[in-house]
Amino acid sequence: MVNVEQRARRSWVRVSVWAAALSACVGMAQAQSAASDLNGVTEDNVLALINVQREVAGLAPVVLDLYLDAAAEAHSLDMASTPCFQHASCDGSNWADRVRNYYSVPTSLGEIIAAGYTTPEAVVDGWMNSPGHRANILNDAFKVAGVALATGGTYGTYWTVDFGGALTAASVSPVPEPSSYVLMGLGLAAIGVVRRRR
Repeated sequence: MVNVEQRARRSWVRVSVWAAALSACVGMAQAQSAASDLNGVTEDNVLALINVQREVAGLAPVVLDLYLDAAAEAHSLDMASTPCFQHASCDGSNWADRVRNYYSVPTSLGEIIAAGYTTPEAVVDGWMNSPGHRANILNDAFKVAGVALATGGTYGTYWTVDFGGALTAASVSPVPEPSSYVLMGLGLAAIGVVRRRR
């Protein structure tokens, strides 16, 4: 027979277990929210660093396009949740068809992807040291872009940048210049200072 003291102890244990579970859920939600916020900042930094490279090459910046952003996010999430790392969608469908599902403007498209890089500076540096990726970043036909980072999977991070050649209703103002410490890290601080004095 269970006495009142044992019953109270069991109730206390149940309450403690439920409180711990609830606390863990709240903590995970906060961590996911923080990671999501960090991804937004990180993605903005990638676009800003791409625009620094374009400016150095004498090109206009690309503007964030929310349709292309959604296409890039879908692909990064797909790669992070499926064991694939490729331009084609993980189900094998053509990458351009995937992008056009979001960005249906009849214009030129481009895409660059990367995996395993942990900072915006590292991923943009990796792309700039690859002739094909560099050509996309410095393609004057591109006016808009969407950037996404997803975490998980084999490589830990999956980056996608989708480029398009025309503004849409979902194109937003250019991303601000990265902070001066980023420019110094790229060895472009002097260019940024000279440019501002004009």
